[in-house]
This record gives sequence, structure tokens and C-alpha cells, in this order.
Amino acid sequence: MNKSILKTLSFIKRHHVNSVFYKYLKMLSCLLLVPFILLSILIYSLYYNAAKKDIVAALHANFIQTASVFDNIFSSTKQQYLLCSDNLYIRNYLVMTTPVPDAPSASYAHDIYQINSILAYAKNSSGYTNSIYIYSFVSDYVYSTNGSHFLGDFDDTSWYDYHVAHPDATQYITYSPDSFNQLNLCYLTKSVGKNTGIIVFNINTDALKELAAGSNTAHSRTLIEDSLGNCIFSTSENSSDTTEKKELYTFSQPIYDNLYTITTEYDISVLLSTSQHTLVVLFCLIILAICLSVLIALYMSFQYYKSISGIISSIYATNMNKPDINTTNQNEIEFITENILHYSLSHKQIEQELAQKIAYLQKAQTIALQTQFTPHFLFNTLNHISVTLMNTISKNNPASRMITILADLLTISLDTREYITDIRSEIQYTGKYMELESIKHDNNFDLTWNIDKALYNYTTPKLILQPILENSFKHGINPLRSSRKGKIEISVQKEEECIVFSVSDNGVGISQEKLAELCIQLQSDTLPETKHIGLCNVHQRIRLIYGKEYGCTVISTQPGVTVKICIPAKLKEG
Repeated sequence: MNKSILKTLSFIKRHHVNSVFYKYLKMLSCLLLVPFILLSILIYSLYYNAAKKDIVAALHANFIQTASVFDNIFSSTKQQYLLCSDNLYIRNYLVMTTPVPDAPSASYAHDIYQINSILAYAKNSSGYTNSIYIYSFVSDYVYSTNGSHFLGDFDDTSWYDYHVAHPDATQYITYSPDSFNQLNLCYLTKSVGKNTGIIVFNINTDALKELAAGSNTAHSRTLIEDSLGNCIFSTSENSSDTTEKKELYTFSQPIYDNLYTITTEYDISVLLSTSQHTLVVLFCLIILAICLSVLIALYMSFQYYKSISGIISSIYATNMNKPDINTTNQNEIEFITENILHYSLSHKQIEQELAQKIAYLQKAQTIALQTQFTPHFLFNTLNHISVTLMNTISKNNPASRMITILADLLTISLDTREYITDIRSEIQYTGKYMELESIKHDNNFDLTWNIDKALYNYTTPKLILQPILENSFKHGINPLRSSRKGKIEISVQKEEECIVFSVSDNGVGISQEKLAELCIQLQSDTLPETKHIGLCNVHQRIRLIYGKEYGCTVISTQPGVTVKICIPAKLKEG
């Protein structure tokens, strides 16, 4: 691949969204892509809504036609019922006690002939009637165009069961079992105020389903419900397939003297699939526009980078020893400008840093010289004073004890051979210090130790508790001025992979302003020369040894203050 193209791609990779390429791409998107997308959405929305409106209107008209055909089929059976119920031969048959005489006469044969004729006419007048039943309450006999029997021997009795359950119903529809596959349109006949029988017109449900399917232009389901909402006919067994995404429209209309309701559910998602194809085409055009925008932006970026590639390459070569150089938040011009300014200020900054380091070195040398004062003279003098006091006053006097403890503390604190000790030694040193403070304050405070002795063999920096305790006396316990007895608790516990030293007092506490100031000092990398020297010294020593995630934390407990020291849990070697 061409070197210029490779350089262009490397610049884009380094500067990401701030690069010139993305600048051009955003510009092209605003000028071309966004308007095209909005226009495509508008066109698709208008087309989709118009198509849906036309489809729904056509389906509604189709439903009206289907409902009218169903209503005509059911209404025609009522006309045939009136024809049959007014027929003299059928009326006489319904009140006969013996529907099938042992020796049929010529008049009986004539009556049966007339009945068959009228039933054949009624059946043939509709292409949807399978058969007709005439049931007589008097004889308990069913005369059928498909075979006559007494009711007890008749196979299809669903229409009679409904009458038994609803004796007052004069006109109703039932559905026979699947073996018959027919709707039963039933009419109760009367004579002189008495029920004489039931005339049943059996409608072929397969024909009805073909009628509904043939008149519907979309996936649909047609059903007929009674006034109670019970479904007595449906063109499909399942109402809908929940696994498919469908857009359903439902139309309803009363039929058959408003006794029943026909409802059709249309799934227009299939009919709207053509609009989905239009959406796919628009989406492909949008993808094409995006690709075109990217190519144009790349070309414009390539022309731009040819003029500045030499400058940027020189800057990268100069900074090759700085792998963490950050270019993702800058564009190329900002990157060049910043580096030129950086080079012009670098010498001055180096001089300032060197002067600051020399000042720190001089300060450290001064402190080191101060600590070179020979401590043996001080120890010998203190011991001599202690012996003199014991010889002059008594062996067990507080002054001698204080001098002895002070000598021991100085021996440990001025021993610079090791800066790491174990927790046992630190606690022993702290105990001597607290004994000294107890003598000084005439035992006017309570001391509580909460030490996990299992931690004695873990390591800790030397002398981290004594400066904290000294602050507790100076800033917390002493200012109480006998208003209440002071209390100090020293705790050493293990928390996960850390050891936490805690010093708590019930002193006067610390204000929020001073606490905020102290927290700022603890975050600084320099040691203060006036306030909080001991606390900051402990904090800085721990951070120098273990890292910045460890150190001291000050908490206002109202009353009093708690200082926590966190160090990593490390066992003493050997």
C-alpha cells in the first residue's frame, strides 16, 4: 500500500475522533447524510401510512361483503323455516303420535311425499344446507333428509341438548361435533300456544370456511359469537400465532336479527411487506451514502495530510522515547502547536526543576547534619541524672522513672540502622511512651488497648504511633481542661490484605475547616514546616515505603478524632 495512505491511516488512528478525517466526516454527514436520512424516513412514513390506510379501507369493504353473505345465508334459513312451519303436512306430522305406522296408508304416503318435497325445496334453495331435521315433541321422532330415527337413536343431538338447557329459546344456533362438521340453525315450532317441535337447518361449515377464505384478501380469522360472547363458529382453531409479529385489524357487525356477531381479524403485516421492501431499499441507499461520505472524507484528509505529514513525523520521532504520549484528545494542528510550545518552554522548566531538587537536597543535608549530634552523650547524661535522683531522693520516684523511659525511647528513636520493625516492638515502644505520658498527666486519662496479638510478627515502619498519640494529647486531651476525663483507644487489626492502626480520642475534636486543610496537606508531596509535622511525616514515610494507596486518614468522630494508618500486611522474614 502507498506510504502516504499508510501515514494517513496512522494519523487517523492516533487522533481518533479529533482527527481531520473525522472533522470532514462530520461535516459531510451534516450536509449530506443527515438530510438524506430524514428525507428517507419521511418518504417511508408517508408511503407506509398511505398503504396501510388503503389496505384497511379495502379490508373493511371486504368484511362488509362477507358479513352480508353470512347474514343472507342465515336469514334465508329463517325464510325456509317459515315456509316449513306453515306447511299443513309438516304441522300435522309434528302432532302425530305414531310417526311410522306399521301399515302405511295411501294418505300417509301422500303426506310423506309432500313433506319430502317441501324439505327438498328448502334444502336446495341454499347451497350451504347439508340437511334438515324435523323433531316432534309428541312422537319423540326426528325426521331427517339424511335418515330418520327416534331421538334416542339419533347421532346428532347437540341442538336438542341446547333446547333442554335453554327451553325458552325460540331461535338459536349450535355447532355439531367434528364428525358432523355443521352449524345447526334451530327454530322452535308452536301450535295453539304449545311447543310442537324443532326444525333444524344444518349448514356445512366447510362451505362457510371456503366462503370466508375466498372473500378475504389477507390472512384472517372469521368467527361468530352469541350475545354472551361464546364462539359458535371459527374459520381457524387457534386465535393467533404469538411467535410471529402480526399487525391485526378487527371488524365486527351484528347479523341474524342482531342475535349474533360476526367478527373478522385481518393480519395486514403480509400485505405491508411491500413497504418493508421499500424500507430495505432506503436502508441500502443510506449505507451507500455513508460509504460515499467516508471515501470523500478519506480523500480530503489525504490531501490535507500531505502538507503536514513531515512536521508530525518529526514530532513523533522526537517523542519516540515517550510511549505514553497522548494524541487522542487533540487534532493534528493542536498537536503540532502544543509540541512547539513544549519545546520552547522545556529548557526553562528543566532549570526550575533542577533548582527545586537542589533546594530539597540542601534541606535533606541540613537535617542529616542535625541528626549527627552524638546521642551517647545525651543517653549518658540522662542516666547520670536518673542515678543522682535515686541516690538523692529515693529509688522509686517519678522523675527517675520518666528519665529512664525517656532514655529508652531516645535509644530506639535515634537508632537509624533499621527503619522497619515488627508490630510487637512498635507496641512495646508505644507502651513506654504512654507510660511516660501517664506520669506527666497524673493518670488523668483512660487508655484502652485493642491489639490482635496474631499480628505481632507482621512488619511496620518504626515510630508511627507515637506522633499520632502526641497529637491526641496536644490537640485533643489537654484542651479539655478537666471538663471530662480523657479517653484514648489504640487498635491494631487486620482488614483483608491490610493492617490498620487506629488511634481514637474523646478530645475537643477538629472543625470541618481544619479537617479539610489537613486532608489537603496529606495529599501534598511536600512536608510542612509548622503544623501537623508528625502526622504528615508518618503519612509521607508510609507512602514512600509502600506506595500512595497507603497512609493516614483523619476522621472527625464528634467528640474527638480518629486517625487510621493503613499499611500492607507483610510477615516478618525469619
